[in-house]
Amino acid sequence: MKALKALLPNAKWSVREQGVYDYLSLGCVPQPETIFQDVQQVPPATVLTFDGGKITTRQFQSGHNGNAHGTVREHIRESVRLRLRSDVPVGVFLSGGVDSTIVAIEAAKEVGESLRTFTVKMDDPALDESAVAADTARALGVRHEVLPLEISPREDLLSVVRHYDQPFADSSALPSWAVARAAARHVKVVLNGDGGDELFAGYRRHLAAFQLGRVGCVPRFLWKAVAALPAGGRRSRLGFLRRFARGAGSTAGRRYLEWSNDLLLETDKQRHWQGDAMRSTEEWVEAQMEPGLSPLRQQMHLDRASICSAIYW
Repeated sequence: MKALKALLPNAKWSVREQGVYDYLSLGCVPQPETIFQDVQQVPPATVLTFDGGKITTRQFQSGHNGNAHGTVREHIRESVRLRLRSDVPVGVFLSGGVDSTIVAIEAAKEVGESLRTFTVKMDDPALDESAVAADTARALGVRHEVLPLEISPREDLLSVVRHYDQPFADSSALPSWAVARAAARHVKVVLNGDGGDELFAGYRRHLAAFQLGRVGCVPRFLWKAVAALPAGGRRSRLGFLRRFARGAGSTAGRRYLEWSNDLLLETDKQRHWQGDAMRSTEEWVEAQMEPGLSPLRQQMHLDRASICSAIYW
C-alpha cells in the first residue's frame, strides 16, 4: 500500500474500525478488505486486470481440485525449479519441519551441492530445530550454515512495521526478519516452506478438527467440564485437551478463533472496545463457511479464507 500512497498523494486514508476489530481476533485484516477505507486486497488465486478504464478479476484456482492429489509432488518440484531461476545466489531456509525439508530436497536435486541452506539456533531447546536441520542438510550434501538469532526488539519492530503494509500479528515476524537479514549476507534469494502447514493440515488445530469429526456430537456440558480442568502447559497434552474442549463446545465461529490463535474473542472485545458497534469476527468466520464440509475440511477452508493477501487496489 506504500506504492498506492505514492501514486495517490492527495487521497484521504482513513482507518476502518471493522478492520481493527477483526485484527484483534485474527491477527490480520481479513480479505478482501484492508485496514484502510476504500482499499481492497486482491484475493488469493485471482488475477486483477486494469485496462485504463475498467477493472476485471478472474479466479484461476478454487482450492478444490481433486485431481491434484496424485500430482502434488510434481507441482511442488516444478514450483521450486521455477523459483531457482536467478542470476544471484539462491538459498533455502531449512527448519526441522516437513515443508521446508521438501523444498530443500527439490532444490538440491536442481542445484546440487552448491545449494546453501540456513537455519537459526534458538536458546530454548523446545523451539530449537537447528540439529535436525543440520542432519537434513548433511544427508542432502549441501552447504549448511547455522545463523545466530540477533534481535534488537525495538529497532527490529520498527523496521517490521515499516515494511508490513497492514497490522499483522505474526509471532515469528521478528525472528524471521532477523534470520532473513543474516542470510542476506550470503545470498539474495531464499526459498522457504511457509504455507505448507495451512495447505496440508500440519497444525494441531487440524488434528483437533479431525478428532472432532470422529467424536461427533457430544453434550456441551461435557466439553465445558473438560475445559474447566486445571491448567497445564499450553503445549502439554492436558493443555491441548482443554483447548480442544473449549473449541468443541463453542459455536463454529468461536471454535475457529479458539483453535487458531490466542487473540481476543468477542466477549473479550466487548469488555474493552470503545468505538462504534462492530460486526463480530465470529460472524465473519461463519459467513465464510461452506456447507457440507467435514470439520477438518472446514478448518482448512477457513484458513484459506482468513489469510491476508499481499496485493492491494
